[in-house]
Amino acid sequence: MFSAPRSATVLTNNAVKFADVVDYKGRPTELFVDVYQPEGDPATNLPVVMLVHGGGFRTSGVRTQKYIVHFANELARRGFVAVSVDYRQRDGKDMPTPADELPALKDAAADALTALQWVRQHGADYGYDPEKIFVAGGSAGGRITAALACRENGDTGGLPRTDNFSTTEPPCSVTSDAGADYNRKGLIAAAIFWGGPEPEFRCFTVDGGDLPCVFIHGTYDSTVPAEGSASLHDKLARSGVPTRLHFLNGYEHSLKETADASADAKPQAAQWMAEFFVQQWQRKLAGTPASAAVARIDLPLGAMSELQPPVSCQGGQVFWQWKLDGHDLPGATNRVFSIASASPSDAGFYEVAVSNPIGGWPTAEVSSLTIDHAPISSVQFDQAEGKSSHPAALVVPVAQVGVSTTATLHEESAK
Repeated sequence: MFSAPRSATVLTNNAVKFADVVDYKGRPTELFVDVYQPEGDPATNLPVVMLVHGGGFRTSGVRTQKYIVHFANELARRGFVAVSVDYRQRDGKDMPTPADELPALKDAAADALTALQWVRQHGADYGYDPEKIFVAGGSAGGRITAALACRENGDTGGLPRTDNFSTTEPPCSVTSDAGADYNRKGLIAAAIFWGGPEPEFRCFTVDGGDLPCVFIHGTYDSTVPAEGSASLHDKLARSGVPTRLHFLNGYEHSLKETADASADAKPQAAQWMAEFFVQQWQRKLAGTPASAAVARIDLPLGAMSELQPPVSCQGGQVFWQWKLDGHDLPGATNRVFSIASASPSDAGFYEVAVSNPIGGWPTAEVSSLTIDHAPISSVQFDQAEGKSSHPAALVVPVAQVGVSTTATLHEESAK
């Protein structure tokens, strides 16, 4: 339930106002939401997803972006209520550098928090439970979503607070940021599409209290390179936060199709998002703590064991190389590594190196590489057709293995 479509039609309530604000030039601005509901569903406690659109914080960005509408409908058909939200934006000429985009991000995040308050207050009107909230965003909306998932009040991540292009007094982003309440009441998990923020947009410090995140990023993205998603995924995993990273081979920004990837990947992205949301929802309901990012395995002498990598691939050919304490293990080139009879020489730190060559996948199928709740020891990004970077080789830690100096219990009892 909720991870597969169950409703054929979706009811949409358009342009519901949720706030009146003043933009960075002092102009009154109205903010709206669109609400997507599974039509005919009698439930009054459905989960809800708040969707944050992209557009580089520029006035061309709208809550009716094609992929936002697609995801809203896909989620509603699965039984979620989806809410697409507005936020304040700026003229492009007033953001000549990334540093000038940071104040716009803070205004936008403050508006997203106001929208979250609206979501918490209107569950009874639209049939959802305000204790079952998810948030998702793409591109600039992904950067905003990352702030909602990782930021706490007063945390700036060491970034500046200046707003050079605001004509309000005091500057608009300073005002909105000072009053923003970064609380995660009711929030369960977040999805960040092709918007894993670069360091200059991380107005937060990652820690173990952050929200579980799933990242979805095209490997040919020339607008927001995939390095940002890989880096934030790694930091979350090392902090013990559940996180999953999907690299979509050959896709441009917003999953735009290319000569190396011609299938529509949005349905697959929607499926991954729904599956992660359901998984984290179930984990929260069960009160299950997050598992360690790198497993500790203690084996008796002579025991058998198999190491499963936290990496999977779809629709493409990848190559595996297992490492022990940083050195390649000869012949260990299968996806699963087997220890036939544990000895002291098998003890140590195991990693798996994954080679994902450019163009090594069927063009007309969705191909992907997924890293599930594991840090990334290293990643080599290669240029693809002159378009940004592709994760052609990465190393992921798997387990710290210890081997005792005594035999297995069965062998000990037979003596």
